[in-house]
Amino acid sequence: MKCILNIFFISALLIQCSSEKKEPLENTSEEEYKITKNARINTELKEQRDSLENADLTDVQRAEIYTSISELNSEKGNVTEAIKSAQEAIKFQPNQYSSRFLLGKSLIEAARYDEAIAQLEQSGSLYEKYAPAHFELANAYYKKYRYKDALKEYQITTQLDKGHYEAYNNMGVLYSLMKKPALAEKNFRQSVKIKPDFAPAYRNLGLLYDLKLKKPKLAILNYEKYLEYMPNSPQRKNVMYWIKTLKEN
Repeated sequence: MKCILNIFFISALLIQCSSEKKEPLENTSEEEYKITKNARINTELKEQRDSLENADLTDVQRAEIYTSISELNSEKGNVTEAIKSAQEAIKFQPNQYSSRFLLGKSLIEAARYDEAIAQLEQSGSLYEKYAPAHFELANAYYKKYRYKDALKEYQITTQLDKGHYEAYNNMGVLYSLMKKPALAEKNFRQSVKIKPDFAPAYRNLGLLYDLKLKKPKLAILNYEKYLEYMPNSPQRKNVMYWIKTLKEN
């Protein structure tokens, strides 16, 4: 028996520290790409830290540098340093929405949800049209089981960014938890309509059809789509078993 509370996928925003999208080069292994990426981040971190030695920097410039350092540490996965750098940025520019956003996002990763909510609410109040802040605030509310508040923030996210497939996926999860399967289906479908290779939404659709809507053929179809787009998933054996069970019944 599959437990609904534990199996739906909630998406989390991945911060990009540069507007240039960096993808693994063809014929480059994932491990090699990670090594190259970390080397790039370390180089950029050193450059940013060295620039702080300039005594003539204004508070605004220092805040921008610490924000960049926080972004880089977030990309690297160093949550502790990302938090510290964002806090330093806020000391120099308390009303900088991007620093409070980065701090809130990192606090979520550190499981400090109440603190994250406070920072993300403030980020949103400083710049109401900043969709990433609303998305991460929704994620923080979700972690605190504040589903109605989370749903409202995901809705705001999609109003500001109609292509935010992760927010649609997460609304689908919430609607399923709130026992509204038709709305869950609608949002999961919108997620994969925007991004046809977004594997977690296919898995969620499979679970919805399997457990809630009792449509085994559609459940199998979406489970198979999930495996197609995420062939190395750690859940692969489970999903294959679910497909086998549905086909036998």
